[in-house]
Amino acid sequence: MAKSIKKNYAEIIVLAQVLKHFVGDGKTKAQKKLAKISEKLKPYLEKYDELADDLRLENASVDKDGNLLLKENGGYFYTKENLKKLTSESKKLNLTEVEFEVIEIINPDGLEEFVWLKDWTNGVDFKEIEVETVEI
Repeated sequence: MAKSIKKNYAEIIVLAQVLKHFVGDGKTKAQKKLAKISEKLKPYLEKYDELADDLRLENASVDKDGNLLLKENGGYFYTKENLKKLTSESKKLNLTEVEFEVIEIINPDGLEEFVWLKDWTNGVDFKEIEVETVEI
């Protein structure tokens, strides 16, 4: 049975961005493995996008007949009050905790140095980094 942990959407989004950075052009074995890990985040990111779209739509301005008021680029118009509400609801969404299924790594070679993946994965013996503290 897969282990799951609590993570919020903001943490998952940051992980996706960091993975994208390290995947780069995807030429090395490690980069290819990081790309596969990144693929595992898609369901969470798609759910987040769906919920964020719902919030934008719920707070969008409408005319007297209830029709959406759209900008030329397809974006929505918002009243000042609804924009404040949308911002508040978006912050709550970002901090919403979800059950994140820890990613099982079968072939961990090359991933040992990516210590920031420790809580997100299982099956990798990460290299511990010694940090020296200096008193000021």
